[in-house]
Amino acid sequence: MAIHFKNLNFWLVSAVTLFGSLGFAGFWTMLAFYITDYLGQAPSYISIYLVSGVLASMLIAPPLARYFDRGKIEQKRALYLTALAGVVWILVFYFTRNFWLVWALNISIVALAGSGWSLIVSYAKVQSRLFGVNANDAVMFNRAMFSLGWCIGPAIGGAVVSEFGFETLFLVMLGFSLLTLLFIYILPPLDMPVTTDLSENEQKRKLPKRAKILLLAFWLLNTAMASAMVLISFHIISIGGGEKEAGRAFAIAAFIEIPVLIFSAKLLNLLNHTYLLVLIFAMSVITYFGMSVTLEVYQLYAMQVFGGVMVALAVGIGMVLIQDTMPDSPAIIMAHYSNMLRFATLVGGGLIGFFVEYFATDDLLVAISTLPAIGMVIVLVWLKRL
Repeated sequence: MAIHFKNLNFWLVSAVTLFGSLGFAGFWTMLAFYITDYLGQAPSYISIYLVSGVLASMLIAPPLARYFDRGKIEQKRALYLTALAGVVWILVFYFTRNFWLVWALNISIVALAGSGWSLIVSYAKVQSRLFGVNANDAVMFNRAMFSLGWCIGPAIGGAVVSEFGFETLFLVMLGFSLLTLLFIYILPPLDMPVTTDLSENEQKRKLPKRAKILLLAFWLLNTAMASAMVLISFHIISIGGGEKEAGRAFAIAAFIEIPVLIFSAKLLNLLNHTYLLVLIFAMSVITYFGMSVTLEVYQLYAMQVFGGVMVALAVGIGMVLIQDTMPDSPAIIMAHYSNMLRFATLVGGGLIGFFVEYFATDDLLVAISTLPAIGMVIVLVWLKRL
């Protein structure tokens, strides 16, 4: 048995990742239905919700990451703060159907809670150093727990909302959030890697060129992925599906991600990294173009199987390669990575709510497939020069 599987704290971190993602995934995949059906707003309000929330997260995440990197006490406080924020916003969402109150929480408490994901990923990366040659395997397993949450969460969300409504979903999410808080309480703080004493501006200038290129390419890919997160629900509606079908679609992709993520560390050792990245971007183009021609829900399910492999490789391998560009500053590079994801959500998920009111979902899926194609060119042209 690998050394990390014998470590209790490794399983605690995995539990935080799993239960932290379960509730969020169940709600996030139902967001289109929550805003349009439950709150009674037009699809454009999805964009208002997403854009404002992402901007708020981009402001909150960097100082929180720097605080996390200071030491053991700050590390634990930051994790507590984000976990408590997760409990608070779920409770308030349970009692209100006012969009603007939801919006106000989204740019404050929800944004703070969402920043906890990058912190626990940073924690897992630091912890992985204890496992020697199994370090990447440990990181990938932790990411697989995130995917397991996104496998079970959407299925739970779709089933609960369609049968009992959003109030019941919020109660289920509250249970997951309280479990997350419990595991964070048990989790011991870790010694952070020693870094040179750089000012904030100096740290920004030290971002390696390879990291910048990877972040740009993956921003394009993740912009397409963020757009698809919203588009898939509307596309399912256009071909005759509903909440349950949307939940199943996301669950299928996440279920496929789990074994791929666990074994993706092996691919990093076996294959040339540049060609592996090209494969990921090419698969993304095929996924979204293929979705555009689906006319039945079962056809979209089939594309989600292929897409699940693509997402697992993109998120797992991409995250590790980006983290490895700044090994001595795990929370700082994760703040850059997380802000890249947020900016992708801002542009992709944010704008797509407006576009879906005026364009057919199949045309929009074709349009977003061009973004990873551009990312593939960036990888081929610039990354090979380094």
